[in-house]
Amino acid sequence: MSESRLIAQAREACSLVKANHEDLRDCGPGACQLLEKLAAAAAAVASSVGGCVAGGDTLALELKRSNDLLRLARDNLHAFPYKDVPLHWRRLYTDASIIKAAIMMLLRRRQQQQQHDDDEGIVAALDMALIMTGAPGEGRKEVIASLLEALEDTTAHPKKRLRREELKFDVAKDTVEIRHPVGRWEMPPSLEEFQKYIHTANRPIIICGAISHWPALQLRSWSSPEYLLSLTNGGKRLVPVEVGRAYTDASWGQKIVTFRDFLDTCMTTCSPAEIGYLAQHTLFSQIPALRNDITIPDYCYSDPGEPPENVASTSPLEDPLINAWLGPRGTVSPLHTDPYANVLAQVMGSKYVRLYAPGETARVFPKSIEEGGVDMSNTSRVEVEAEGGGDELTEEEREEWKRAKYVECVLKEGELLFIPAGWWHYVRSLEASFSVSFWWN
Repeated sequence: MSESRLIAQAREACSLVKANHEDLRDCGPGACQLLEKLAAAAAAVASSVGGCVAGGDTLALELKRSNDLLRLARDNLHAFPYKDVPLHWRRLYTDASIIKAAIMMLLRRRQQQQQHDDDEGIVAALDMALIMTGAPGEGRKEVIASLLEALEDTTAHPKKRLRREELKFDVAKDTVEIRHPVGRWEMPPSLEEFQKYIHTANRPIIICGAISHWPALQLRSWSSPEYLLSLTNGGKRLVPVEVGRAYTDASWGQKIVTFRDFLDTCMTTCSPAEIGYLAQHTLFSQIPALRNDITIPDYCYSDPGEPPENVASTSPLEDPLINAWLGPRGTVSPLHTDPYANVLAQVMGSKYVRLYAPGETARVFPKSIEEGGVDMSNTSRVEVEAEGGGDELTEEEREEWKRAKYVECVLKEGELLFIPAGWWHYVRSLEASFSVSFWWN
């Protein structure tokens, strides 16, 4: 039954692509015609006796041609800064990825495989569409989610479930002394009380008890590797990972790995081979099942007012921006500002956070435009926990840095930290940690 559902989903995916690709015209007539031809052929195969009659050579050729389309789209994606990539190239990459995954599913069914060695390739094709482009286009995100769900139904093996039960997060934990504590609300305020606080004080504050009802902290606990793997197709889902202690380090880089490999190499050992951080990622858009385990705090519907002068104004958001932050002990977000008000929710583990008011901007020495035209002015040159503020500061700057006033805290599991827009903040994971940030304006 699960295999039949998989073929049915593949057919629906191909039919969607075939029927709705008018906004790809700027990719050129050749690309559009090839995409339509592949979608029609794959849909026809899926409709014929459950996808069992097509010749393997025909499907293999169609798979090769889908890779040709992906190569064309990928080359054009890399030809622009990400924010400037034309929509039609993002759409082509998405639709070609869906067709490729559908063809691979049909090949798998035809070969009657029981141990599906190519499942990771199918998952990778669909995840790359989500990660690289956001899967724009009517129904695209939904059809990708349906394909992944149908695939998971065919690949639940007891041996893999047993392996997941053996995974445990690293339990090592650092400690830190707090000298200038952030204020606290021991009981969650009402939205009206919070709005009044913004108008009168507008300083960082910890809110206790506001997310204790989240499933992520209870029945569907994110502190369970087994549970997280169960929502990521047994860990086959791809995630973008930052490699290195902090994005300001010379050795810092990025790579895309399976979620299982990320947990195995970075989250479950006291001395990982490399520090990996799943940072500021739209994980909940990519894996909607995780989004069901949390709710947007009411405080994100308050009016945060105009941002201070040290950050740029932003266009109004329809909904809060939600990002995931999952990493081992020692991962760092260097001292920086955000242009949005932020509620940081600590779901697992704990983090050390140090914060400086916008009025201290001159004493934290923002970076400037760096090589390649990258604007780093929202990031400080200071290494917060390094002696004297690190090697980038002069002796005169170090003396000025010492005079900068700050507040700090250890954000613990189940707590929220409100960070007003423009406040400089430095964050270090004291142990294996999972946080969610909610930005709003």
